[in-house]
Amino acid sequence: MKLRRQLPAILLAGIMISCTPVETYHNTQRNKLNQLNLGITKQGLLAIMGTGDIQTDVGTIPQPYKVEITRDPIDSVSIEVVYYYTDIKQRDGVISDDELTPFFIKNGKLIGWGWSFFGDLKIEKRQITIR
Repeated sequence: MKLRRQLPAILLAGIMISCTPVETYHNTQRNKLNQLNLGITKQGLLAIMGTGDIQTDVGTIPQPYKVEITRDPIDSVSIEVVYYYTDIKQRDGVISDDELTPFFIKNGKLIGWGWSFFGDLKIEKRQITIR
């Protein structure tokens, strides 16, 4: 009977122990998305999502992970695409596009984020590597 009352606490402890720092990091990054609003500045985006290096199972990764510059096909204004490493899809030592979240900045303001937004833009991209 005593064990039955303790079972929920034991299960919760097991779940907490099983979370690795990388998974905790990714959960934190995904939760930060809820703090974003369209129209915030690039500086606001960086402040919310964070900057600097993180340690993961694929090594040290800079955040944001990469940046690309492209042009809006409608008005030819530059769009900066800032990618953050936010998801673990496979622990294979490779960072694939589906493990990144793209954020789109036009005229210094956040105009959208995520892969569905990326698909809607239909843009050509030029990669800029950040080191």
